Amino acid sequence: MSDTILLITVLVVFGCAALLVLLTLLTRVLAMRRRARFLQLEPRCREQVEQLILSGVRPSISSTAERRLMLDLLLRHLALLRGREADLIIGHLEEDGYVEDLAERLSHGRPWKRAAAADLLGRSRSSRAVRPLTAALSDHDEDVRLVAARSLALIGTPDAVDALAGALVAPTRWALAMVADNLVLLGGAAVPALLSMMRRDGDPQAVAAAARILGEVRDPRATEALLDVARLSVDIDARAQAVAALGKIGSADAVRTLLSALRDPAWEVRAQAAKGLGRLGDQTAAPGLQRAMPDPSWWVRVNCGEALAQLGEPGRLALRDVAGGDDRYAADQARAVLTRLATAAARTAGEAAARARHHDAPAAMVGSAGGAHVGARGGATASRPAARLAGVEQL
Repeated sequence: MSDTILLITVLVVFGCAALLVLLTLLTRVLAMRRRARFLQLEPRCREQVEQLILSGVRPSISSTAERRLMLDLLLRHLALLRGREADLIIGHLEEDGYVEDLAERLSHGRPWKRAAAADLLGRSRSSRAVRPLTAALSDHDEDVRLVAARSLALIGTPDAVDALAGALVAPTRWALAMVADNLVLLGGAAVPALLSMMRRDGDPQAVAAAARILGEVRDPRATEALLDVARLSVDIDARAQAVAALGKIGSADAVRTLLSALRDPAWEVRAQAAKGLGRLGDQTAAPGLQRAMPDPSWWVRVNCGEALAQLGEPGRLALRDVAGGDDRYAADQARAVLTRLATAAARTAGEAAARARHHDAPAAMVGSAGGAHVGARGGATASRPAARLAGVEQL
């Protein structure tokens, strides 16, 4: 009985293995046939794409395979083109139903198919793709949401930017970091939408996210709105992000606001203010940082010390005063920063001296060689009369 069961098991295993081999071979054959079909169709489709770009003649498609290949070729050409030629391709994608078909695929099917449709819609750069991509920002699959956000950033039209900025206040809160990264990639184009969202929306988390993005973009147009958030917001994270952004953008008003923020009740805001003042490098901030350094928060003390280290001689003088002060924790931090600065200065001086010695060594070697050569020639020249004199003496 056991032998029979073993035999049946072996036969089943071999049967499954053979079936897998057949399926693999069949898949490869179908892929090769599809590839061969595409290669056969490609010259004709490529010629039609070139005619569309050069003459505006719309392609004529007779099969599903040609339509798939035509979409691929159109998107590949579109990635390389701008201006009139790009507008011709985008117009054809819209008028011939490609964008509509992709939008339909985006609303149903497996997640990987929806993500692929979102990617193709982004590559189409069509304004008609913004609405379905905006809806896809709420897809239950994270990959689809990620690709949809990236595609909206790729399209980059004002309504696409508004959709991305609006996702910062979406109730789902699904991926602030994902949206933020795509808005940062848009750079200055994202600033108007972010400022508008900050002014009309009181959601603290959205305002904080917008402030962080504006700090990464570093556009001066955001300064006034960030100043308002830093001074007036009741939310700690929003104030901290606004202060951090001001420390990256910089202005005279920013320095004054950051100095005031050193007295904020929240240590997170004080720490970001100190860090921003160090980044801006305004030496007039040294007294304010010195006064703020004896802080109960370790982060505030560290950031004040690092900021003073970036302010040149005024900062070092302030650190020396703090090191001799009554606050033991601030004094320890100041001494640690001063020790690091002295070590770095000594290392830099040593490296400079080593470079100077290395630079002078070849010149010394050349001088020595030249002197030896001259001396040898001189010695040879002087030896001739000496030899004659020796000969005379011998005579």
